[in-house]
Amino acid sequence: MSIESKVVNAITNIESDITDLQAHPFKDKWVSILGDSISTFKNYCHVDSSLGESTAYEYYGSTSPDHPEGDDVDTVDKTWWHQLLTKLGAKLCVNASVGGITATLMTGQPDSSLQPAQRRINNLSRKANEDYIELDGTVTTATANQKPDYVLIMLGANDYITGQELGNCDEYDVSDNADGITINPANGNKMTYIGAIGRILFHCNALGIVPILVVPPWYYASNNDGPQHHPIHKIGTKKIYSEGVATTTDITTPYSQLEMHKALFDIARIYSANIIDIDTINIPACSDKYLQYITGNVHPKANYMKAIADKCYKSMINMSFVE
Repeated sequence: MSIESKVVNAITNIESDITDLQAHPFKDKWVSILGDSISTFKNYCHVDSSLGESTAYEYYGSTSPDHPEGDDVDTVDKTWWHQLLTKLGAKLCVNASVGGITATLMTGQPDSSLQPAQRRINNLSRKANEDYIELDGTVTTATANQKPDYVLIMLGANDYITGQELGNCDEYDVSDNADGITINPANGNKMTYIGAIGRILFHCNALGIVPILVVPPWYYASNNDGPQHHPIHKIGTKKIYSEGVATTTDITTPYSQLEMHKALFDIARIYSANIIDIDTINIPACSDKYLQYITGNVHPKANYMKAIADKCYKSMINMSFVE
């Protein structure tokens, strides 16, 4: 390619980025984040004492002994959400993400333990007289209540690996005290992943917050035939609580990542919610190359974080919204 062609291409890319920033609806808007450890960073996740929690487990930026080696997301500007909001010119309202949370209430888990994402809907807004961290790291005391214009929701990895019920999109309860219960008289009422996601979307819409679903990284392998999701049965473990005592048991998730992926798109259609499919980011199969993108087998490294941010950015600037 000639120097002249390279210059023309560079100018075209710059003009394209400027057009993007002028056209998309996110500039200077408030955006909250609702996710698990993949969306955390030390000191950036807000704790709501109303949930009975005094701290939030923030995976990235942590120096805890269980933090795996090889993690190169060592500054907040390497996280997917920080890169995305910065590029969009948006403002961080609240990062309500907590490491280890599921969308739905874990079966058998007591209310006093880690609260699920569906109980964090009221955490998405800033509350007057409470301190919040900005994208640049400064701390601001809110002078008034401030709800976000948008919320980015990336949930499901922990529901999958702990064997939570998937549920269905046909009939479930989204009332305030339902906790995403799927109504299934034949098998009894069960708290389900898709019921919880539906409940979150329902209440965001009711509060006038625009929800945007982000498909969580499923860590599928790829080959010459394209992406291959994890097989139908995922072996893992989960804790079962009895009279306050936890025991760990092996579990088999009776659905595939592909089924979970499809359910997210189904629930998004029901609520007319936008959804970003980062599952289309192709990472190498589980090999040495795979480990260039993932640390601890589950968490994205900096290069994967950037790929997620870039995918979300390109998707969001092309979204259309009903006013």
